[in-house]
Formats: sequence, C-alpha cells, structure tokens
Amino acid sequence: MIKKLVSHSFIYGIGPQIPKFAGLLIYPIISQDLTPRDFGLYGIVIAYAQAFLYLKTLGTEVVLSNSFFKHPNTYRLYWRHINGMLHVWAFLLSIFLAGIILVALKDDPYGTEVAVLNALPLFLFSTTENLFFRYYQLQQKPVPITVRVVVTGLINIVLTFVTIHTLKLGYRGWFYASFGASLVGFLWMIYPLYIKVNFTPILSLRWKFLKRTLSISLPVLPHFYGNYLLGTSDRVVMDVINVEAQEIGRYNAANIFSNYAMIVATATRKAVGPMLQLLYSRNEWNKAKLLVFYWQIAFLAGTTFLCIWLKEIVPFFIRTKGIGELHGMAIWIVMAVNYIPMYGGANSQLYFMERTKELWKRAFVAFAVNIVLNLTLIPIYGVYVAAINTFVAYMFLGYSSYFLPVYRQKKKMQLYPWMWLSLTLACTLLSLVVGELSWIYKTAVSLALVGVLLFFVLRFFHIMRAKTRKPTW
Repeated sequence: MIKKLVSHSFIYGIGPQIPKFAGLLIYPIISQDLTPRDFGLYGIVIAYAQAFLYLKTLGTEVVLSNSFFKHPNTYRLYWRHINGMLHVWAFLLSIFLAGIILVALKDDPYGTEVAVLNALPLFLFSTTENLFFRYYQLQQKPVPITVRVVVTGLINIVLTFVTIHTLKLGYRGWFYASFGASLVGFLWMIYPLYIKVNFTPILSLRWKFLKRTLSISLPVLPHFYGNYLLGTSDRVVMDVINVEAQEIGRYNAANIFSNYAMIVATATRKAVGPMLQLLYSRNEWNKAKLLVFYWQIAFLAGTTFLCIWLKEIVPFFIRTKGIGELHGMAIWIVMAVNYIPMYGGANSQLYFMERTKELWKRAFVAFAVNIVLNLTLIPIYGVYVAAINTFVAYMFLGYSSYFLPVYRQKKKMQLYPWMWLSLTLACTLLSLVVGELSWIYKTAVSLALVGVLLFFVLRFFHIMRAKTRKPTW
C-alpha cells in the first residue's frame, strides 16, 4: 500500500510536469520573437488570472473528499450539486477577471482579446477540470490524469511555438496556446465525467446546501490562497505602482527558472509527506529527522549547483533583445525554494498532531511582509530587490512554524532551523560569488556539489525504500 502511495505521489507530482520541462526547450527559439514588454504583460495577466484560479474551487476539495468516503452510494448527487454551484461561481469570477485584465491592459490594443482568452476557460473549463482531477485521485487512478495533462501540455507547447514563432503574436501566443490546450482537455473530459459517470451540474442552488457546504470549505481557503499571494503578488504590486512593463518582464523572465525548481520541490514534497507520516506513526522520529536532513542537503546542493551556472544558462534560453542580465535575480528566487524541506519537516508534524489552526496565518504574514517590502523598496532599488524580498518571504514561510508555541510544546524531534537557515543564506551568497568567477572555479565547486548531491540523494532514497517495508512487530 505504501509503495502504491509513493508511486502515485510521483505520478501526480512529476508526470504532469513533463510537458513543462519540455516547454523549456523551445525558449531559445521563441524568446527571440518576444520583447521584455511581452514578458511583462504576460506576467501581469498571469498574476491576476492565478488569483482567480485559486478562488475557483472555494475550498470544496475537502467536501468532495469527505462525501466520496462517507457517502459512497450517494456522493454522485452531492458532487453534481457542487458542480452546479461552482459553475455559477466560475461565471461570476470570469466576469470580474475580464474586467481586471481590461483595466490592467487599458493601454494595450489587444486587451479585450486577452481578457476573453483568460475569462472563457475559467468559466467553461475550470470546474470540469477540477472535478476530473479530484474524481480520479480519489479512485486512486493517476494514469488518466497524467495522460490528459501530458497530451494537453504537449499541445500547448506546439501551439505556443506556432503562435509566437510562426505567427508572431507576441505575448498573446501564450494565451491562444493555453486556450487551445484547455479546449482539447475539456473535450477529453466530457465522456468519462459527464456521460460515463454522469456528473452533469445541477444549477438549481439551495440555500441550506450552500450554507452547509461553504461552512466546511471556506475555512481551508485562506491557507492555500495565502501561498498564491506570496508566489505571484509581486507582479501585481509592480503593476499597481506603475513599474514599466519592460522591467516587470525582466523580473518575470528571471522567475522562469525558479518555476522549474519549484516543480521539483513540490513533487518531492508529495512523495516525502506520506513517508514522514508513516515514520511518525511508527514513532521513528530519529529516522524522520534524518530524512528531512538528507532532503534539505540534497536541495541545497542541487540548487547551488544550478545557480552558479545561471549566468551561462539564462542567456541560452532567454535570447530576447534588450532584456539585460537576469541571473542575479534568478539566483535569489531559485534559492528561495529551499524553504520546502524545512517547511515540510515542521508542518508534517503539526498535521500529524492535528494542530493546524495557525498555519494559514503564517502564509498571510509572509504575504504581508512581501507586500510591504516590495511597496517600500521597489520604487527605490528597482525590480532586483523584489527577488531578494521573495527569498526573505519564503524563508519566513518555511521557518516560522518552528517558533509557534504549539510546535515548540509538542515537537518530537529537533531540526535545528537556525542552522539550516544560515546554511541556505550561505549557499545563496556562495552562488552569487562563484557565479561571477571563471569556469575553472565553477567546475571545481560543481564537482564537489555533485558528489554531495549524489551521496545524499542515494541516502534519501535508501531511507524512503526502507520505510515502505512493513514493520516487524
């Protein structure tokens, strides 16, 4: 059972991301057809659009899961009511999203076009997609999800190449490609979801149903939404304080590489989380501590290795004229993903002890810190400082749980957060310094990092494999 859980975690975490990594391969070509302003406008629109995507489910994932397990004979009817409610909600959200994009792109001649390309998928496709993912997850059938995501992802790559490189549509090409892939994905889901299982939405809403459902779902929304606010709110702030689109574009382009690092980090968290829970249930706290330590060391070595070569990597993939040097910003943002292992180490204990009431507040505090720093410092020091602010905010998010009274009173293992925070900062500064040296020094440091990485990755997977075995008692 545990092996199945681990394999599913990797399928959910890594399989759907394959097209995204493949998409990186076309950047050396399409980036030559884009301007810094294209990157900026795309980043602004995506920041607003993702805000609405996080709101689209209203936190109903927990309600869908509970009804699936607690009412196996009648959950389909319940899901149809939720489907209807979310379709109505998606319609309202799509109107607001279109309005915000029109305001954000008021000086762009293609503002209406981009607003429609973003609002229609939110209204027509997003709720069905959410239901499709949730249904197959709960059925423990990850393959249909992965196949659909991989196919639509590859379609997105092809359409992106055609619209940006061949048709020269600029930043609009990303949205045409996304719309086309979303349409194919929606058509893909019609038969299994609406014909085979009959999850067609019931649009007649009842107040008692709404009140009962939302009273359960809405309290979990702030935790997830706070993480979004931390991840993309910086571009919204830049837009609000009238930073030039070209400068926002530079920052957005630098974020590309951290996005891929975050994909890997999130995938490992999905795999490691169940392993930590298993170790906690067996009272094997020392082994759990070792797992977290190896996880953190492997991440520090891997991200440092990547960062010291970003000065060479970034210009290879981003060939946009006039975009300037990006590797300094990219280093700060990539190194920020090192918050994940220590974040997981503390939060997994709090989840296991069912002490989660305070977690959502940390995300909002980190978001508030990021907002204040960006509003204060960007007008003075420019967009580069936003990358440093992102690093600071993520470090706060990753380490703040260790100083919560409930954690300090209930913790079962000492993870030495100050030591790991200091090492993360040291590795970041090392990356900034070594990244400017000649290839001889970079190669020497890289070989040392590869050795460290291989050793601790092997130890990491050794522990994970060992923990899949049944206990001997």
